[in-house]
Amino acid sequence: MRRNAIETELKRLKESAKYSGQMQFELTKQWRSVNLLLGLQATVLAAISGAAALISFDYLDLLFGSPVPPTLTLENSCWLGSPVPR
Repeated sequence: MRRNAIETELKRLKESAKYSGQMQFELTKQWRSVNLLLGLQATVLAAISGAAALISFDYLDLLFGSPVPPTLTLENSCWLGSPVPR
């Protein structure tokens, strides 16, 4: 009696696992297409932003030097709008 109940439960569990595995396989196909779609868009946007950054970069300054911006010193800095005491 008990052996038959265990055997019946194992058959039910095997069938349930079979259908669950098939369902996960089918869902994997859908997620693969979503992954491809999002990855393709991210790649295109990264290429556009990288190209825009390279276009806006001034190579002449890199080759011939650019004027150095003034550095922040105690003489020309301020703290909350008030000059630093000397």
